[in-house]
Amino acid sequence: MNATPADPPRSRAARYLPLLAMAVFSVLVAVALLLAQDLLEGLGDWGYAGAFVAMLVNNATIILPAAGQLIVAGLSASLNPVLLGVVGGIGGTIGELTGYALGVTGRRVVSAENLDRRLRRVPRRLFGPALFVFAVTPLPFDVAGIAAGTLRYPIWPFLLWVGAGKILNTIAIAVAARFTIAWLERVFGLGG
Repeated sequence: MNATPADPPRSRAARYLPLLAMAVFSVLVAVALLLAQDLLEGLGDWGYAGAFVAMLVNNATIILPAAGQLIVAGLSASLNPVLLGVVGGIGGTIGELTGYALGVTGRRVVSAENLDRRLRRVPRRLFGPALFVFAVTPLPFDVAGIAAGTLRYPIWPFLLWVGAGKILNTIAIAVAARFTIAWLERVFGLGG
């Protein structure tokens, strides 16, 4: 009988390295956003591609806020808000993979007896709709994305549930901004 060799023990620092890398990445994205305000404002000149990039970066930051929704709101005055919402929502969905990846890589750090056990109590059939609710509302999606990665929720259903929620959320932002801008122009004679 051939025995397979056990994985060599990893040092404590090596176990925390993926978490540290994701945290550093998130902070660097946030700092880059603060330093590149002119570039962010210039994303509006990119049209739909600017909305895609803005929402991708907005959702790639973990816990730290970014200005993706503001860019989408500003672009809604001159672009089709539904198409803008679809494109921005797809970018946002791809950006949310950072939280999912953090959950997958940080799984080694999470106490299997604690968080993993609590998450496993959630019925599997409810996890997709829960992801949708977190994605479509202003709830902190990073928590749900990290939990999905920790539980190794399948990537394709993750993308479908999150994509549906992010697209609806971004469409709602774009449509609301479009009507608000039009109303402000009528009431206050703004615009041109």
